Amino acid sequence: MISDWFLDLARCPVSHSRLRLADDELVRRLNKAVQLGEVTNRIQRPVCQPVDQALINEDQSLLFPIRDDIPTLIADEAIPLEQLSDSEA
Repeated sequence: MISDWFLDLARCPVSHSRLRLADDELVRRLNKAVQLGEVTNRIQRPVCQPVDQALINEDQSLLFPIRDDIPTLIADEAIPLEQLSDSEA
């Protein structure tokens, strides 16, 4: 579980904005799209592993995976949220 003190300190490595936990519905939609092979990261590599949780930046453009309670805050590994359409809900 991601602690509150970590969230107070964590910043998006791309926009430098604050990060917050993604809600369960967004994580569900992302994992469904990952399962269907429809998700790539910022450098166009396929995302093949589902996430347990995720962090999103303030403008909700980028998602950073959390797997096994470890956030991945590497800019190239960020997932652009524009890939998730409302039709995947």
